[in-house]
Amino acid sequence: MSLIASRKLNSVEPWASLKDVFTRPPTKSTTSDLDSLLPDRWLADNPTHRSTIADRRKLERK
Repeated sequence: MSLIASRKLNSVEPWASLKDVFTRPPTKSTTSDLDSLLPDRWLADNPTHRSTIADRRKLERK
């Protein structure tokens, strides 16, 4: 649950992000390599997977 929640908090489409992270070969070894898998940094490399659900909910509340 925390994997999905952290992605939602960072406006990342959870399923696209997790699929990409879990299907990569385990070649990441340095801290900076592993940091690239964090939701906010993953989104910077994959901007087309920005989740708009949170934005839609904010508009609905107004």
